[in-house]
Amino acid sequence: MEPIVLIPGTLCDEKLWEHQKRSFSHFTDVYVADISKGRSVAAMASRILDEFPTRFALAGLSLGGIVAMEIMKQQPDRVTRLALLDTNPHAAADEQIQTWKSQQRMLDNNQFDEVITHQFIPPLLHNKKSDEHTVSLIKGMCERIGLTGFSNQLYANMNRPDGMKVLSAISCPVLIAAGKQDALCSMEMHEEMADEIPHSTLIFIDNCGHLSTIDQPEALTAVMHYWLQENRREE
Repeated sequence: MEPIVLIPGTLCDEKLWEHQKRSFSHFTDVYVADISKGRSVAAMASRILDEFPTRFALAGLSLGGIVAMEIMKQQPDRVTRLALLDTNPHAAADEQIQTWKSQQRMLDNNQFDEVITHQFIPPLLHNKKSDEHTVSLIKGMCERIGLTGFSNQLYANMNRPDGMKVLSAISCPVLIAAGKQDALCSMEMHEEMADEIPHSTLIFIDNCGHLSTIDQPEALTAVMHYWLQENRREE
């Protein structure tokens, strides 16, 4: 089977995909991308295309999903199947941009810890929002990405392209999945994406927030196993 490339979201690293990587590693090579270095979605996508194997299955969550859509714009023939998880296909809204600019000003004043503790982390979970281990896991990811990586990702998000323009041309097997209680990327956004890709599979996971890979890891991994086998006999 082809390798799998997993793209984390803002202030997240390979720990976001720990459950999925452990499961998928039994039958193929699994790579987790780093999107903390580039200052644009296009640069993040190009770096992944340069770094990883010629052809791969691709999954991205949140900002990672936005980068995955950009990869489908740049080199769609490299991707054998695509999973878009808890993501937003649209260009940034004015309200989002103002929030991110405010956060950047706080970062400029060395208020990184305040931003992640009081603004960034609270809307990420639903099922495990009171689970100390999971919250600590997220804080650890934030600290490893750090202030500079966060600033890069904020800038990229503020200037991200409209991914909707890419979706209708996608021909590989596509999974669109999200937590039903995702407070950042609504069910309607995922339904819009599914409408643009008629052959896609759309799944919502109950009792699950934005970071579905760690809020409901078993359910999300099971859904992705189905995606990895979809149309396998026909390929």
